[in-house]
Order: sequence, then C-alpha cells, then structure tokens
Amino acid sequence: MPPNDILTVIQRHGIWLNNKKGGVRANLGGRDLSGMDLEYADLRQAVLSGVQMQDCKLRNANLSQTNLFSANLTNADLRAADLSDADLRGTCLINAKLTGAKLTGADLRGGALLNGDGPTGFSNVDLEGAEMNGVDASSANLNGANLASAHLNDADLSGSKLCGAVFTDAKLKRTDLSGADLTGANFTDADLTSADLTGANLTDATVTDTQLDDACLLDACVDGVNLAAASLNNSAMRVPPSQLPPDIKEILKSHGRWVQTNGTEGQRAVLNNRDLSNADLGFANLSGASLKGADLTGVKFCHADLTMTDLSSANIRCGDLTRCRLEGARLHKTNLTKANMSEAKLGPVDVKDADGNVTGKKWPTSLKAAIMVDTNLEKADLTNADLSDVDLSTAKLDGALMEGSTNDAA
Repeated sequence: MPPNDILTVIQRHGIWLNNKKGGVRANLGGRDLSGMDLEYADLRQAVLSGVQMQDCKLRNANLSQTNLFSANLTNADLRAADLSDADLRGTCLINAKLTGAKLTGADLRGGALLNGDGPTGFSNVDLEGAEMNGVDASSANLNGANLASAHLNDADLSGSKLCGAVFTDAKLKRTDLSGADLTGANFTDADLTSADLTGANLTDATVTDTQLDDACLLDACVDGVNLAAASLNNSAMRVPPSQLPPDIKEILKSHGRWVQTNGTEGQRAVLNNRDLSNADLGFANLSGASLKGADLTGVKFCHADLTMTDLSSANIRCGDLTRCRLEGARLHKTNLTKANMSEAKLGPVDVKDADGNVTGKKWPTSLKAAIMVDTNLEKADLTNADLSDVDLSTAKLDGALMEGSTNDAA
C-alpha cells in the first residue's frame, strides 16, 4: 500500500474516532509502514496486528487500545507515546525507544501470528521512565531492556527474560517477578516493596540500596548477590545452610554427629528462641533437637527428620513441612498458620530403653493448642496425635489419617 493511501486510512480512522460520517476504523494488519513519520498520529483502537513498522517515528503518538499483536517495531521511536491497554503480545520492540511512554494496562505477553515467522521480543528496548503500572508482560523477552525510572507497580513480569535489564530507580511495588530470569539485572535504588520474586533467578544481580521490604524471595537463586546492600525488612527468602550464622552452623554440625553416633559424640542441638526464619533445612536430621520458641517463619523442612523434636511455641508460619517426619514431636502452642504439612508423619513413635530396645510403648505427637489456621494437612498421618484445643476448621484435611487422635470430630 502506497504511503498516501496509508495516510488516507489514518485520516478516515480519525473521523471514525469522532463518530462522524465517512469514518472507517483503520485496519493495517500485515501492512508495511516501515520508516514512516507518524509522530502525534491518533491510532487509538486501530488494528495493526502483524504490521511492519521498523524505524517508524511514533513519538507522542496515541496507540492506546490498539491491536499491535506480533507487530514489528524494531528501532521505532515511541518516546512519550501512549500505549495504554494496547495489545503488544509478541510485538518486536528490539532497540525501540519508549522513554516516557505510557503502557499502563498493556499486554506484553509472548505470542506470534500463526502465519508469521518474524522476530518477537523486547530485547534491548529503551523503556526509561515508562509508565507501565499494571502491565502484563508475563513470559516476555526483555533481556537487556532499559527500565530505569520506569513505573511497574502491580505489573505481571512472571516468567519473563530480563537478563541484564536495568531497573535503577524503578518502581516495582507488588510486581510479580516469580520465575523470572533476572541474571545480572541492576536494581540499584529500585523499590520492590511487596514484590513476588518466588523462584526467580537473581544470579549476579545488583541490589544496592534496593527496597525489598515485605518481598517474597522463596526459592529464588541469589548466587553472587550482595543482599547486605538491600533493605529486606520482613522479606521472605530461603537461607541456604552455608549462609546461616557460624554458631548455628556449628550447632547443626555437632547435632549431626550426635545423631549418627547415638549420642557418644557431638552434642544435641539447642536452638531455643533462635532466628532460623526462611532457612533451607530440607532433608536435615534434627531429631531430638530443641527449638522451643524459635522463629521458623517460612522455614523449609520438607523431608526433614524432626522425630521427638521439641518445637513448642515455635513460629513456623508459612513453613514447608511436606513429607516431614514429626513422630513424637512436641508442637505445643506452635504457630503453624499456612504451613504446608501435606504427607507429614505425625503419628506416635516407639519408646526405646537405654540400650535402644523397643519397650512396646508409644509416644504420641503433641499438637495441643497449636495454631493451625489454613494449615495444609492433606494426606498427613495424625494417628493418635494430641490435637486438643486445636481449631482445625480452616485446615485442609483431605486424605489425612486421624484415627485415635483427640480431635477426631474436627
């Protein structure tokens, strides 16, 4: 289509937007508009799916609610353009300039036309200062993107590729970055308060003066990240054993020897009232240890052995205790709110004498007065467990074994 015909289509589109006679909604899907000067053009609600707009001048253009599905905007100048609520799924914005652009509510998810084989993604795109609150960019390719000073509050960037992206001074409050690849990203002075970084890859990322208060970093990879340079008040993240305080690491090591040698070497772990919040202790053997009153918020205890362990009055809110062995454990007044205890073993343990011989007696697990709000106990074994004074009204009990427990009616 000749340039003059394209301009006629855009002119008629303007008439259509004003609900006047002779107006027709612009449909330039699949057309080649490469290199055209469309600064200040009003293309609201136009159909531009699969359009070729490489090197286009679209500065201050209005593209709100426009269908740009799988469009090619490589090297386009979109500075200060309005792309709010636009369909940008699969759009190629490689090396595009979007400084000061408005993308509030835009859909930047991955996608491609069924008959199209062009490039899709946003690699190296310049989005400095862009308004992107609430944008959906899940699974998008934003490797190397410049998002400095961008507003991304409440945005969905889950599963996105953001390797080497620049987020300096960006606003990312409550943003979903779960599962995103943020390798080498720069978050200096960025605000990620209450952001979700669950399972994200933050290897070698820079977090100098970054606000991560109330953020969730559970199962995130933070290799090579200097977390001491960030604010992490009330944040949730797994702390690998290698990053635990030296004295706690020594206590756990000594306890391991104590267990392996049946008490002839090492020493029983006593970690009463200690802070082990968000520690990754999956598969650990802490049987017989004392963790009374300990802060175990968000701790990972999956597959751990906590047989006969004293966890009374401990805070294990949001902890992961899937398939954990807790036979004979003491969980009196323990806070297990929103803890995952699916398939955990909480049945009785055999009582043995000083020589290690079974006496025939059983020691039940005590959960007396435990707080179990929204606790997941699906397929857990609670046989003969003491559940007196426990409110299980919001707990998930599908498939749980509760024969002989003190709270059978719950």
